[in-house]
Amino acid sequence: MKAWPLLLVAAGVSVAQIAGAPKAAASLAHEEAAASGPRDLHMDFPADRQERRQLPNGDEYFAASGTITNVGTDTQSVPTILIVLRDADERIVYSVEVEPAKRSLAPGESVDVVHAIADVPRSANVAEIGWKPE
Repeated sequence: MKAWPLLLVAAGVSVAQIAGAPKAAASLAHEEAAASGPRDLHMDFPADRQERRQLPNGDEYFAASGTITNVGTDTQSVPTILIVLRDADERIVYSVEVEPAKRSLAPGESVDVVHAIADVPRSANVAEIGWKPE
């Protein structure tokens, strides 16, 4: 299967470039997302755990996969995650809210997050993964 280029931006995580996607949109989005999240929850969505491909029926598929860890000393509530897909002109072409499997994490505890999106717009080339604004 052919892998399609996609840039990943996640709150609190370094920006990962995948297959030559533009960096400009990522830097701004990363700064905004990192500033809006809970301080003691670390979001880790590494580029090598994200998948975008074309399905046999021609639809585009994207799976976001990562981990949220409580790095603090107190139990933390885990907010809703927001995945936003943007095109080359930074326009939002798709967004979805993802409820984490656990809504509360004890100190040192982690929760895995996996969310698949079928029929992704072909124009999407940037994925921003962060906390849903309150």
